[in-house]
Amino acid sequence: MTSRSDDIRLGADIGGTFTDIALDVRGTMFSTKVLTNYAAPEQAILDGID
Repeated sequence: MTSRSDDIRLGADIGGTFTDIALDVRGTMFSTKVLTNYAAPEQAILDGID
């Protein structure tokens, strides 16, 4: 199977209350909104992906 770098894209917007996650998998869009973790903002991204 051939993989291209543009097959999957992930975007995150860490906000004051919520973190928005957007995922594009070969043209199919997924999105979610999770609470921002002030102590570890990167955890909100991982929670959104999970």
